Amino acid sequence: MRTRQRLMDLNRAVCLECPEFQVPWFHERYCQQLQKKGNGSVSPVQQQIHKMLGEVLGGINFVQAAVITPYFYTVGEYCR
Repeated sequence: MRTRQRLMDLNRAVCLECPEFQVPWFHERYCQQLQKKGNGSVSPVQQQIHKMLGEVLGGINFVQAAVITPYFYTVGEYCR
């Protein structure tokens, strides 16, 4: 499991930092499996931040918690 995680990290780093090598992103299915298994829960602190950002930005529909990027980085809060 640790080897697979390191290989995914390496693949992601090469894809993002060296696009001229045209290395394909081949870990999407693995990341989706991890996401399904994973810790989909949001901590109480993240819930509070989400609520406060929603109040500041004019509504909870303008804020999204724990967003997953195309290369499966998790972004804590995202404002649309």
